[in-house]
Amino acid sequence: ALRYLLEELDLLKKEHAIERVIEIEKTIGDIYAAERLFAESLPYYKLVNQKINSQATEAKAQMLEKIGDTYAALSQPDSAFFYYAQLPAWGKMRGEDLNEQLNILHKIVNAYHKAGKYGQALSFNERILEHMETAQKPSSELFIAINNLGYNHNFLKNYEQSIDYFRQAVSLCPTNDFEALATLYTNIGIANFNLGNYREAIDALTKANENLEKIDKTTNSSIHHLLSNVYFKLNDTYNALLYNKTAIQNAQQNQAIELLSDAHYTAAQIHISLFEYETALNSYQKHLVLRDSLKQIERQRQQDLLQDRLTLEKADKEIKLLLINQEVQNLTIQQLSLEKEKQVLALDKLQLEKDQQQKALALLQQEQAVKEAQIKNQELQAQQVQQQLQITRQQLKTTEQERALNELVQQQRLQQLELDAKEAQIKEDQQRVALLERENKINQLEIQQQENFEQFVYGLGALGLLVFALILGGLIYSRRTNKKLAEQNIAIEAQKDELITERNKSDALLLNILPAATAQELKEKGSATPRKYDNTTVLFADFVNFTGISAKMTPEELVEELNLCFRAFDEIILKYNLEKIKTIGDAYMCVGGLPVPNSTHPQNAAKAALEMMDFIQNRYAIKQSLGLPYWQMRIGLHTGPVVAGVVGTSKFAYDIWGDTVNTASRMESNSKAFKINLSGHTYQLLQDEFNFNYRGKIKAKNKGEIDMYFLEELS
Repeated sequence: ALRYLLEELDLLKKEHAIERVIEIEKTIGDIYAAERLFAESLPYYKLVNQKINSQATEAKAQMLEKIGDTYAALSQPDSAFFYYAQLPAWGKMRGEDLNEQLNILHKIVNAYHKAGKYGQALSFNERILEHMETAQKPSSELFIAINNLGYNHNFLKNYEQSIDYFRQAVSLCPTNDFEALATLYTNIGIANFNLGNYREAIDALTKANENLEKIDKTTNSSIHHLLSNVYFKLNDTYNALLYNKTAIQNAQQNQAIELLSDAHYTAAQIHISLFEYETALNSYQKHLVLRDSLKQIERQRQQDLLQDRLTLEKADKEIKLLLINQEVQNLTIQQLSLEKEKQVLALDKLQLEKDQQQKALALLQQEQAVKEAQIKNQELQAQQVQQQLQITRQQLKTTEQERALNELVQQQRLQQLELDAKEAQIKEDQQRVALLERENKINQLEIQQQENFEQFVYGLGALGLLVFALILGGLIYSRRTNKKLAEQNIAIEAQKDELITERNKSDALLLNILPAATAQELKEKGSATPRKYDNTTVLFADFVNFTGISAKMTPEELVEELNLCFRAFDEIILKYNLEKIKTIGDAYMCVGGLPVPNSTHPQNAAKAALEMMDFIQNRYAIKQSLGLPYWQMRIGLHTGPVVAGVVGTSKFAYDIWGDTVNTASRMESNSKAFKINLSGHTYQLLQDEFNFNYRGKIKAKNKGEIDMYFLEELS
C-alpha cells in the first residue's frame, strides 16, 4: 500500500492535485500510525495540516486531533496539548460541545499520565471534575472522574487524598456495576497498603474480591495476589500462602504470565520466612523462568516491531529511489534534447557571425588606418609627456640636493657655534686661572717683602672682597638651588600622595569585585589560577513575580528598592563570612567556604538565609500596610564542591562553577514564597541545629528526584 501510494503521490504533485495529495499523505500517516511508527507518521500529518487552510472544517479538526494523539503516543504531552488546544471545541463549555471538550481533556490527561507528568495530569483531571459538576452530570459519569482523581493522587503518593476520592467514587458508583466497584475497592486497598494500613487494605480487597466473584470467580487472581502480600506484611503466613496459591491457580488458568511470575516470587519470599529454603528455591526458579519468558516475549515483540519498521522504511526508500531514478532519466532525456537544440542554434549563430564578420571587416580596415594615425599621435604625445616627466624628476632631484646641502651647511654652522662657545669658555677659564695665579704671586710677594703695610692691607682687602663676593655668589646660587629643589620635592611628594590615593582607590575597587587572595594574585601575576574547593555551601535568592510587580513601579523606585535589598544582603553575608558572587537581575548569589576554606559554612549560610528572609518579610509587611505592591522571596541552599576563579581579561568577574551551583539553583526554583529550600545533603549537616520540614523526593530539572527540606528556624 505504501509503495503504490508513494508512486501516486509523486504523480499527483506534478499535476498539482492538492485534494488528492492531502488524502494520500493522510493515508500514509495512518499506515505508519497503524504500525505504531508514530515518529514516521507525524511529518505526513503535519504536511496535511499545513495544506488544510480553513480552521473551521471537520477535516482540520480531525488532523489536529491526529497530531495531538501522535505526540501523546510519543510521550510528548506538551506538544500534544498544543494541538488539542487548537480544536474548535476547546474552551466551549455549553450544549453538545461539553462532551467533546471533556474528551479533549481526557486525551490531555492520558498524554501527561503516560509521560509520567502526574502533576499536570492532576490539574486537568480537576478541570474535568469541575466541568462535570457545573454541567450537573449524572453520578454514573461523575464517579469515573472522581476515580481518575484518586488514581492520579495515588501516582503522586498522596495516598490519603486518593483514598478519599476512591470512597467518594464508591458512593456514586451504580450498585450493579460490580466490575467498577471491584476496581475502586482494589484501588482503596492498594492505597491503604502503601500507607501501612494493612487491616483496612484487607477489608477493601476482600470487598473487591466479593464484587468480582459476582461476575466471574476465575478473574480475581490479581486481588488474591494482593491479599497474599498484605497478609505476608502482617506475618500471617497461613493466609498469605492460601491466597497466593489461589492466585497461582487462577493465573495459570488465565495464562496471566506476568502475574504468575509475581505470585511465584511472593511464594519464594513466604517460604524463606518459614525457613523452607528448598521450596522457596523452587518457587524462585519458576519466577525466573517466567520472567525470562516475559523478557523473551517482549524482545520478540520489539523485534517484530523493528522488522515492520525496517520493512516500511525499506519500501519507502526503494520507491523514493525508483522515483528519483525515473526523474533522473527524464531529466537526462530533456537535457539531450536541449543540447541538440543548442547545437542547431549554435550553427545558425556561427553562420550569422560569419556574415557579420565579413561586413565588419571592411569597416575594421578603415578604422585600422584611423587608429594607426591616432596611435602615432599618441606616441608623440607620450614622448613629450615622458620628456616633461624626466625634466620634472631632474628638477626635484636638484631641489633635494640643494635642501640636503643647506642642511649640511646649517649643521656645520651649529657645530662651529658650539666650538666657538667651548673655546670662549676655555679662554674664560684660562683667564680666571691666570688671574688667580697672578693674585697668588702678588700675595706671596707682599707677604715675603712686607715692604709696604698699606699695600699689604689693600691687597688683603681686595682679596677679602673677592672671597666675600665668591662666597656671597655661592650662597645666593645655593639658596636658589635649594629653593628649586624644595619646590620639586613638594611637587614630587604631592604626586606621590596622589598616586598612593589612586592606588588605594583601585585596590578598594578590586577588593569590592574580587576576594582579597584572588585580587593579590591578580596584581602580582596579572592573572588568577582557578581553584577547586571540595566543600562549600551555595545560596541562591530570587524574588517571586518580580516582573509583574516591577511593572507597577517607576525605574527609579525599582532600582532604589533593589539597591536597598541587595545592600542589606551584602551586610548580612559579610556578618556570616560568606562571599558574594554576583547579582543577575533580581537574583542574588553567594557562597560560603571560600576563598578561605572553613567548616562552619553550612551553618553560616543557613543563618544568613534566615536573616535575609526576615528582612524581606518585614519589608513586605510594611508595603502591604501602605497598600503598595511588593515581591516575596524564595531561597535555595546546597552543599558540595565548586571551582572558583576569574573570568575574562577585562572587566574581571569572580565566579564559581560546578554541579553544586546547578543543584543550588534547582533548590531555589523548587522553593516557595517566603521559604528556604535545602537539599538532603545540606540537611544532613544541619539537622541537629535547626528545625526542618521534610518535603519528600521532588523532581528537579535535569537532576531527577531529590530529597528536599524547608528550613524553619534554629532548634
